[in-house]
Amino acid sequence: MLREERRIHSDLDPVSKMRIFQVVLTLSAFTLVSAAWEGETRVEELCRERNEAGKDAFKAMVIALYSQKFANGTFEEISATSDHILKILEKCCSPDANPGCYEKETRELVTLFCRKDSPFPKHPDLDKCCGKGEHEWGLCLASLHYSSEELPSLQELTNEEICEQLKHGAQVFSARYTYELSRRYQSIPADLVLKATKNYVEMAEKCCSRSLSKICFLQERLQHKDFNIFLRYASNVCENARHLKTHKTAFMVYYASLLKLPFDDAFTATRSIRDNLAWCCSQKNSRCLTEKFTELHQALCNDSSPGLKSEDFQKCCGKAPPGALPCMDNLERHAQLFPGTALSSLSDLCDTGDGKALQRFWFQTGAKYPSIPVSVFASFMDVIKLISEPCCNASDAKGCVNFNLTDFATAASKFEHLCSKYFKLDWAEFKKAVQGDLQSEAPAAAAAEAEAASQNHDEARAQVLTNFASSCCSRYAPARKCKNMVKRGTFPH
Repeated sequence: MLREERRIHSDLDPVSKMRIFQVVLTLSAFTLVSAAWEGETRVEELCRERNEAGKDAFKAMVIALYSQKFANGTFEEISATSDHILKILEKCCSPDANPGCYEKETRELVTLFCRKDSPFPKHPDLDKCCGKGEHEWGLCLASLHYSSEELPSLQELTNEEICEQLKHGAQVFSARYTYELSRRYQSIPADLVLKATKNYVEMAEKCCSRSLSKICFLQERLQHKDFNIFLRYASNVCENARHLKTHKTAFMVYYASLLKLPFDDAFTATRSIRDNLAWCCSQKNSRCLTEKFTELHQALCNDSSPGLKSEDFQKCCGKAPPGALPCMDNLERHAQLFPGTALSSLSDLCDTGDGKALQRFWFQTGAKYPSIPVSVFASFMDVIKLISEPCCNASDAKGCVNFNLTDFATAASKFEHLCSKYFKLDWAEFKKAVQGDLQSEAPAAAAAEAEAASQNHDEARAQVLTNFASSCCSRYAPARKCKNMVKRGTFPH
């Protein structure tokens, strides 16, 4: 584990660190309301956890969690939420608080969320929750989550801009950076965001007080480079796990292709992380996620593990677990061809057995196309599975499903061709190549009018494909955006 990851807040002991995650998990799920109905014991426990965590660390976690949950909210709305929650705790955790303090204050909190002029973050489905009974408010509000496509990348400030913003105070500087970073890393444990924020604030405070600030900033950025790479890697993995149903199989294909593993070996090597990844990503503490990454590192790099380990792969294995997997993520993958990729029975096609036959089919198909990133391959599988489900009850079930699987294989092959060109050519040459491919595929026009119409169609189609490639060929292709593009049919076919 990286040295920097061992601490989230240096002023907190290990027990306090754990409790801050427990208490804010409770609050972030709006079960503050439920706590009032569970009796005084639960309320006292909540107060004790808050006091042991500390006010500043507690507020930082609340800002991170609510920024992840309501990424469309403004900084002012998120701040209003955290301030109100702190106010409730300060009032109701005092020794002279009324016995009904929690129930009264949490009812008012939910009511305030539902007001048209609420100072808290908005959500398109908020009205549905506000129309429910009191006992259903908390659960409904807990289910709300920002679901739009990814936000623009966080723009890196210049050294001068960092120092100028720091003049407003380290606390405000830290809170705003936590907000901006959390909105863009919505699917990872919140303590990773807080660690990145802590690194950033310490860099600003250290370097803005020195005359040789350029050298200082460079040194600090280099020191935290590995952690920031790990942060981006973890975010990509967790985004895929959260938004893509077949991510487990795509994830297995990806790492198996690095070692040229057959299906059974790949299935065993990645079992632990595949079965637990989504749950680990949903936790506020990154301990579970770090443990699973470490287990995968050991499974892939163990001397007795199967597979062909290249020299570059072995170099990645020599890194500590947080750095090893992002390192592997940069390695070139190669196509694998397996015999017998066809599915033999309707039970296999409709996944009515143990599901392993269908996973094997996806695995062997995906191994042929190393240029397709995990998020896009999983998106293809999600869509094909969705449109194949009605086939299993059709009169010609096998023919129906086989047609969709063939369509999937064709689309995957064309996307592989598209991405391989995208990485080999510069942008202008790539656009010409796409237009040339479309023209060669089009049937000869019978008349001038048809030729003109065909040309307009090709230009529009070329624009769609180039947009798709620029968005989805990267190994960190955004899961939600690419899945939506695949659903809309904006992929090679």
